[in-house]
Amino acid sequence: ISAGTLSVNTIADSGTSAIGNAGTLTLSGGKLSYTGAAATTTARTVTVSGTASIIDLPNGNLELNTISGGTITKTSAGTLTLSGSADNASFGLTVNGGTVILNKASTSTVHGVGAATTVNSGGTLQLSGTGGDQIYSGVTVTVNSGGVFDANGLSEGLTSLALNGTGISSSGALVNSAASTTSTLTCTFPLGADTSIGGAGNLTLTGVMSGAHALTYLGNGILTLSSANTFTLGLTINAGSTVLLNAAAGAGTGTVTINGNGILKLNAAVVFANTITGGATSVITVSTASGNTSMTGDLSTFTGTVNCNGGQTLISAANNAAHPINAAATWNIANGATLDMATPYVTDAASVIVNGVGNNAFGCLRLDACNQTGPVLLNAANCTIGNGNAAASTISGVISDGGHGYGFTRTGTVNNTLILSA
Repeated sequence: ISAGTLSVNTIADSGTSAIGNAGTLTLSGGKLSYTGAAATTTARTVTVSGTASIIDLPNGNLELNTISGGTITKTSAGTLTLSGSADNASFGLTVNGGTVILNKASTSTVHGVGAATTVNSGGTLQLSGTGGDQIYSGVTVTVNSGGVFDANGLSEGLTSLALNGTGISSSGALVNSAASTTSTLTCTFPLGADTSIGGAGNLTLTGVMSGAHALTYLGNGILTLSSANTFTLGLTINAGSTVLLNAAAGAGTGTVTINGNGILKLNAAVVFANTITGGATSVITVSTASGNTSMTGDLSTFTGTVNCNGGQTLISAANNAAHPINAAATWNIANGATLDMATPYVTDAASVIVNGVGNNAFGCLRLDACNQTGPVLLNAANCTIGNGNAAASTISGVISDGGHGYGFTRTGTVNNTLILSA
């Protein structure tokens, strides 16, 4: 087919078939429109030249086992599945409608696509099959506004996945639709517009996300950002969603906004410098197992809970003093973890819940020349509070134990003075 449209309602390798049962199908500029309502499969070889050929599926679905060369534009609502165990060498896609499923028994030499691929508004490109190599590593995939890349519970490596917009029905330009799975995508992630990521399953993105745009996560799983990202207009975590940062600049350079009961998890012993905002039900969780996790950004509009669940959470920067955490917020320090509030951060008005002993000799709540003006709740029988600074520390907030009769042990060897002034 080199021009015009060939419209057929049957395609088969045996029995009734409008294009016969065998032989190579060559597309060099025309349109093949399969109008049948039934799903059909052909194992014949399809060769493509140029970029002007179209496969149109207005009613049914079509499965092809071998297609190579050139670029096909997929149109209409049906599903095109690329299966088999032969490499689709140098083959690219433009998905203008419906879904294209990459379903190869893939290997390092067998791929579903081997050239630049674009997903436009109303189109979906979905991973499937086996082998974790549906896309050749040298390929760039661009998802334009209204299009979707669905990892579908699988992992993939490619050169780049450029993201734009909010996807179909504002559900995300990038999704993992498979609940209770984790998809890891390894490539760069240029943002060409403000972008949403969603889906039912977990997504781990390994590679730099860049661009003068914002990212919103609205999925039901966990989005893990593992690289030092450079996107500049902020990260928004929707209510009910969770984002985990494995690198200092995981959230880029803008403000992190936590909506409703969204959760931001910090999972590295590094300095997180982003401004963080959130309401009463919003959560920040420090889950680093050891070392110092510092938050040096503006926390003055964060009124939720900070769970210090591992290592030592360090609040000690000049910017912390200039923009202290909101007095309506709560520090919740787990047994075996430490919250260290140190000069020049000399006043903390937020509430503190102490749940046991600390990560080090200076206590679960460590006040390094800091005045804890907010209330302190002792929530376990073995709580420790200490000081690692040469200057005295103060608790001027009310200390309570919820009626349990708990006390606390004063720890630390640098300065033995802890002033209780409530």
